[in-house]
Amino acid sequence: MRRFYLAFEKRDALRLELSWTHYRTLLRVESESARLWYMVEATNQAWSARALERQIGTLYYERLLSSKEKASVEK
Repeated sequence: MRRFYLAFEKRDALRLELSWTHYRTLLRVESESARLWYMVEATNQAWSARALERQIGTLYYERLLSSKEKASVEK
């Protein structure tokens, strides 16, 4: 619970579209900017908790940042 509070101090920034499982998965992301990006994308793309976990596991955010051709990574 403490980790949740430290990661999401601004309770108003939480997304109602995401479940507790989504937030537990997001807690494993250490970078705050990456965590926020995954949270926004999970909401916009309607990712399930498993899809979010898969995207984090494959370092989707990090691959997008390092890629010059973002469209090929998004596919």
